[in-house]
Amino acid sequence: ACAFPHVTVVISRVLQRYCREVYGYETKYVTNGVTPAIAPPGEMLAAWTLEKEKYLIMMSRLIPHKGAHLLVKAWRQLRDERAPVIDGLKLVIAGGSHFTDEYVRELHEMAQHDPTIVFTDWVKGLQVVELVSNCKLFVHPSDVEGLPIGVLEAMAIAKPVLLSDIVEHREVLPDPRFWFKHGDASDLASLLRTLLASPELLAEASAYNQARAAKEYNWKTIAAELETVYQRSY
Repeated sequence: ACAFPHVTVVISRVLQRYCREVYGYETKYVTNGVTPAIAPPGEMLAAWTLEKEKYLIMMSRLIPHKGAHLLVKAWRQLRDERAPVIDGLKLVIAGGSHFTDEYVRELHEMAQHDPTIVFTDWVKGLQVVELVSNCKLFVHPSDVEGLPIGVLEAMAIAKPVLLSDIVEHREVLPDPRFWFKHGDASDLASLLRTLLASPELLAEASAYNQARAAKEYNWKTIAAELETVYQRSY
């Protein structure tokens, strides 16, 4: 991928450094963009008895390195503590098995039939837009990423996001107040408690995230940059 093409394009600074340090090749950084999409509460929320801004969401393939088990464990910890900050809230896990049926079964067992934990299975298109548009907080506890498009889509519509502190997430959102120690469910629970207790901080995050997505991940700008790369390569 580095040696054969005329030019190699990478979508993150992390990948750019990796190609330089591991393979000794310089690449062109042109990231992906996102188009903001918003939908009002509708069929999806009604189907799962969800209310606008009354749930947190994780949206991902349900595979171990995406960290859904950490989020369920953290949520259960807050439930066991009877933490007031989650009163009236639900946790939505949107996504399904990717040849990981046993892992998905384990997640359901961890949830222990908790009525505040909702597994939607796979969703797509307008279902995704509706669920993300109306959440209170978007959580992404992954251990490994390239460029997390779901996180960018949430940021683009002014949603606060809570991320593991892996380097790929730190590039997308360079604010440590919204990072938890990856792999650490207790730290995730602690940060959930802090954020949900601070409406002002969530509001600040919403405005910042939308502005950052519009500046750094704008398709109009990115398409022009990619066109320039193609033109200069031939």
